[in-house]
Amino acid sequence: MVGLLGLFAPDGAWAQSLYDGDTLPRGVGGVILSPSYGYGAGVLQRFGNGWQFGRESVLEDVDGLELSRVLGGNEDGKRAIELVAGGSLGITNFKGSQNSFGINFTAAYGITDRLTVAALVPFQWVRYELDAYLTYPSLDEDGNAYPISDLKVAEDPNAIQCPGGDFNFGLDDIDRLGTHVPGYEFQAGDLQRALTSDCLGYDPFFDRLEADAAGIFHGRASRTKSGFRDIALGAKYQFFRGRHVRLAALAFAVLGTGKPADPNKLIDFKLGDGNSSAGFLVGATLPLGRVTIGTSVGFEIELPDKERLRLQNVAFSDELEDQLARGEISERDLLKRIDEASIQPIVTRYDVVETSRKLGNNINAYGYINFQILEWLSVGALTTFLHHFRDRIDAIHDRPEGAAPYPTEA
Repeated sequence: MVGLLGLFAPDGAWAQSLYDGDTLPRGVGGVILSPSYGYGAGVLQRFGNGWQFGRESVLEDVDGLELSRVLGGNEDGKRAIELVAGGSLGITNFKGSQNSFGINFTAAYGITDRLTVAALVPFQWVRYELDAYLTYPSLDEDGNAYPISDLKVAEDPNAIQCPGGDFNFGLDDIDRLGTHVPGYEFQAGDLQRALTSDCLGYDPFFDRLEADAAGIFHGRASRTKSGFRDIALGAKYQFFRGRHVRLAALAFAVLGTGKPADPNKLIDFKLGDGNSSAGFLVGATLPLGRVTIGTSVGFEIELPDKERLRLQNVAFSDELEDQLARGEISERDLLKRIDEASIQPIVTRYDVVETSRKLGNNINAYGYINFQILEWLSVGALTTFLHHFRDRIDAIHDRPEGAAPYPTEA
């Protein structure tokens, strides 16, 4: 993704960036430190890939899941799970708050009056507090009290095994999880013990259990993560300099140095996506006295790479599976349509795989307006536009030893 490349010049033309057609004078250089601070209550957010400070929820994939339905796959499967488990396994609630601090280190230098080079090194620090607990349906469809599972998950992680990833809840499999204890209610501690078992292989997502006044157990955790995000390098050449407009071309590269999310962590902040990219922009500056308008538009190419992922039990439609069986499409063709598949969000450790992937390319457009109040003070507004093309997975590589082949594998 493309983000701000702030360049500085002491002659007042300080708004050098990805968003305009300005460059630094020859022999002029500088370093800019751009700090940011954020606080969010009720939701945890992961910062966007690369040098972009966009955000998306960390908890979205795991909050509000009805566990019986997730494991059963549909309403009929949910009823079968609850019949075996002795009642509802609960609905997940993941809440949290976070503090974050980020700083961009930008260095730039004017090689000539028309050519400027720059490097951007972003750093991020995040601390979050997590509260995880289960709630339960109150009434069934007949208006009766909804039964809650009395299943107590085994304390020993090695007691829950699923050789090759064969993990199907049923009458023969329930002993893998634990035992029924009359009067007991399945709760957050059981969920964590199941997730951290040898079968599922997740890291613990909370550190301590605390019961509230209603007797609901809350799993609580404090986590801190910090590190450098993706590094960006750029060079801008001003090919036209007029009185009323200045035009420049910018080439840039983003190095995939930021650490991606760990597939063994149910909740993890990523500092990058592990992917490198390169792009080209054309920018323009319109100086109007105290007002400056800048704009740019360009294209960014994401380079193919490999990433370790936990494939979320991908299931394709019967039509696509039949086409694969008849040889009308290849496995690679099927994987290109992964966004059409149904996905189960919690899967076994045997689904942690090395993949070859190609992130979608981007069309980027930017525009800003700036008003110079004093020589050292100005205000402005920035708008951005991004069109992201489809991501795809081209191949699945090494899987854990003993993993059963996928239906799409030869």
